Amino acid sequence: MSRWKSNVSYSHLGLWIIGGLGIILRLELALISLGSSDIFIWRYIAETIDQFGLAYMYDNVRLFNHPPLMGYFAQGALHIAQATGFSFAFIFKLNGMVADLLTMWILWRIWRTYGQRQAAIAIAAFSVSVLAILISAYHGNTDSLCVSLTLLAAYFYEQKRPAASGVALAAAINVKVVPILVIPIFVMSHHSRRDLVKFSMGLLAGLLPMIVLFIGHKEGVILNILNYNSIQDRWGIMSFVLEGTQNPALKEVVTAIGDFYIVKGRYIIVGLVSLTSIWQYFTPKRTLYEAVALCFAIFLIFTPGFGIQYLIYICPFMFAINLQWAVVYSCLAGIFAGVVYYSFWSGTFPWYSLSTALFPPPASLIGVLTWGLLIQFAFWSIARFRHRISP
Repeated sequence: MSRWKSNVSYSHLGLWIIGGLGIILRLELALISLGSSDIFIWRYIAETIDQFGLAYMYDNVRLFNHPPLMGYFAQGALHIAQATGFSFAFIFKLNGMVADLLTMWILWRIWRTYGQRQAAIAIAAFSVSVLAILISAYHGNTDSLCVSLTLLAAYFYEQKRPAASGVALAAAINVKVVPILVIPIFVMSHHSRRDLVKFSMGLLAGLLPMIVLFIGHKEGVILNILNYNSIQDRWGIMSFVLEGTQNPALKEVVTAIGDFYIVKGRYIIVGLVSLTSIWQYFTPKRTLYEAVALCFAIFLIFTPGFGIQYLIYICPFMFAINLQWAVVYSCLAGIFAGVVYYSFWSGTFPWYSLSTALFPPPASLIGVLTWGLLIQFAFWSIARFRHRISP
C-alpha cells in the first residue's frame, strides 16, 4: 500500500478515472448510435463483398475506395454482428475504440519521460477529447485506426526501430491510403542508410496485400483509390469557392478556379509535403511527431475534398507534441464535428446523421474557425523549427 501511495498520488488516480470515463463514453455512444452516412456505406460494402467477393468491388463499385484488408474487416464485422446480435455499427466502430486505446498507450510512452503526472494528463485529455470520441465512437469509419497506426510508426522511429516503423506505417496505409502522404517524411528522417533499408523493407512487406491487389485489378485500384477525391464542402479553400459561386458577378471565374483546384489541389499538398520532407532532413532536432503533424496540417488546410472524419488525422500528433494546442484544437474541431452531426441528425433513435447537403451556416462558421486554427498551428510549427536551426 505504501508503495502505491508513493508512486501514484490521488491526483494521478483522478486523472486515470477521467481516462476511464472517456472509454466508457465511447462504448455508450457506440451502443446507442448508428453514426454518419459512412456506416451505411460500410454495411453495403460488407454485404456486397459477402455476396460477390472483394475483387468485384474494385471492378464494379466506386464507393469502395479502401485497401483490401478493410473490406475483409467489414465483412468480418457483419458476420460477428449476425452471430452476436449486436448491431453492425457497434461491431464496426470497435476498430476506432481500439485505435484510441492504442493512441493512449503511445501517448503514455511518449509523455512518461516528463513524469507520470504529465503522462496521465495527456491520456486523460485525449480520452475525453470531444473530437476523438465522436470520430471513433460515432462517425463509423476507419480514420481513427489509420492515424493511430501512423502514430505508432512515428513512435517506433523515435525508438530507433526502423523495421517496425515501416511495418506500422504499411499497416496504416492498409487501413486508408492517406498516410502515403507522409512516406517522404519518414524516408528523409532516416539519416542512416542501414536504418532506411530496414524501414523500406518493413514498409514493402506490409504493403504486399495492396501490391497483389494492384497487379490483379490495376484499373479499379487507380479509379477507386488513387484518383479518389472526397466531396467538396464548406471547408477551407473550397468553402470560399462555394460562397463565391453564389455571387453572379464572380460565379464564372470562381467556378473555373474551383474546378481547377479540385483536380490540382492534391499536387499542391504533395509539393508542400515534399518541401517539408527536405526540410526535415536538415532539421535533426525536430521529432517525427512534429514533422508529421505539420504534414497533416498542410493536408487539412489545402485539401480540395473534405470529410468531417479527416479532422482526426492531426489530433493524436498534437497530443504527442503540445498538450495546449491539442486541447484547443480537439475542443474546437470537436464542436465543429458535433454541430455537423446534429445538423444532419435524423431525429430518431438510435442516433444517426445522414449528410444530405453542404454544412449549414452554424457548422460552416465553426469550420472556418477550425481551419484558421490549423493555419495558426502550421505557422507556429514553422516558426518553432526555424528557431531551432537558427545560429
